[in-house]
Amino acid sequence: MPIPDQAPAIPDPPPGGPQAPLYVLIYQLSQKLEQVINHNEETRELLRAHMAGEEQLLSKFLNAFPDSDTESHRRYHEALMKQLEQRGKLRAAIIEKTTTGVIWLGVVWIASAVWENIKNNLK
Repeated sequence: MPIPDQAPAIPDPPPGGPQAPLYVLIYQLSQKLEQVINHNEETRELLRAHMAGEEQLLSKFLNAFPDSDTESHRRYHEALMKQLEQRGKLRAAIIEKTTTGVIWLGVVWIASAVWENIKNNLK
C-alpha cells in the first residue's frame, strides 16, 4: 500500500543478491510506518470529533450566562455570599443583644423584688 505524495516504492532487489535483506528490512519498516501513519490519522479524527464535542459543551456553558459573561456571574455570587454573611452577623448580633436585654431585665426584676421585700419588711 503506497502512501500518496511520497517517493516511489523501492524497486525489487535482485534475487539472492547481498542487498536482499536490506530491501526486505526497508519494506517491512515502510509497512510499519504506514500502519503508524494510519493509526495517527484515526487518532486525529477521534480527537477532532472529541474537540467538536468539547466546543459544543463550552458553548452551552458560556450560553448559560448572560452575554457569556462568567466574570460578572462570579462577582454576583460573591456579592450574594457577602450579603448572606452580613445577614448572619446581623442575626447573631440581634440574638446577642436580645439575650443580654432579657438577662438584664431578669436582674432588674429580681433586684426590684428584693428591694420591695426589704421595704415591706422594714415597715
